[in-house]
Amino acid sequence: MTPPRTPPRGIRNNNPLNIERTGRDKWVGMATDQTDQRFVVFEAPEWGIRAAALILQRYQDRHGCATIRQIIARWAPPHENPSDAYAAAVARAVGVGLDDPVDVQDYRIARPMIEAMIRQENGVQPYPSHVIDEGLRRAGIVPGRPRSVAEVVRTDTAIGSVAATVPTAAAGAVAAVAPQLVGLDWRVAVAAIVSVAVVAVVAVLIWRMRRD
Repeated sequence: MTPPRTPPRGIRNNNPLNIERTGRDKWVGMATDQTDQRFVVFEAPEWGIRAAALILQRYQDRHGCATIRQIIARWAPPHENPSDAYAAAVARAVGVGLDDPVDVQDYRIARPMIEAMIRQENGVQPYPSHVIDEGLRRAGIVPGRPRSVAEVVRTDTAIGSVAATVPTAAAGAVAAVAPQLVGLDWRVAVAAIVSVAVVAVVAVLIWRMRRD
């Protein structure tokens, strides 16, 4: 009788895109017992998928990676991986050209992209649809439409992490303080509103920089 095949390393670690460990590992959903010396171990595959989706968003937000070729070259550098073949397989799965601009916050892009990357990293893609979808949801990527600038995305109900965009935060802060300014000199009121808005914007920018 043939013994059961051992799952690939990424699947065993619930880290199907093989996110490497660093000295700054603080991912939500990390397992307490980090049994792999190189790669992060997550409590469930949904957390590994979430982390990967957030990294892909970071590639676009912070590093200007706009195409499949650019994203994969950063994810799997050519000096370590056959990046061209990797990127070509992902582009085929997504249904775009290697150098076509893509939005990784768009579910229609992110879903096939993550699945193709899981297959490239492990040789298999063993997860049912609901696992992929839940991992993407925890990263703020849901079906229907790309995430808009003004949309508030909750990364996980259990954690209660809320990501507000800059315009939303500033508008909300101004709306909250406005009733308290009735009757004040207009110059004082304007200064107060500007101050509150600036604080809100800075808070959101700090959150984005510190996001997983």
